[in-house]
Amino acid sequence: MTEKKLKSFKEHEKEMADAYYKATHGPWPTGVQCPACDGELFYSDQMVLMSFPPQRNVHCDKCDYHGTITG
Repeated sequence: MTEKKLKSFKEHEKEMADAYYKATHGPWPTGVQCPACDGELFYSDQMVLMSFPPQRNVHCDKCDYHGTITG
């Protein structure tokens, strides 16, 4: 049986801090092409709009398009 390599407390704390920062500070790519250009849409925030169907705010960094998509 091989021994399991444990990460240090500092390594764990750094990984968790990096993951939290990435989850809360974006960018959050959608994988959807912008309708105004060939750029990619990004979620503008993590908020889901309470419409039917639910929508999310998106924007394009390339052409400054802003809108919503189902999400």
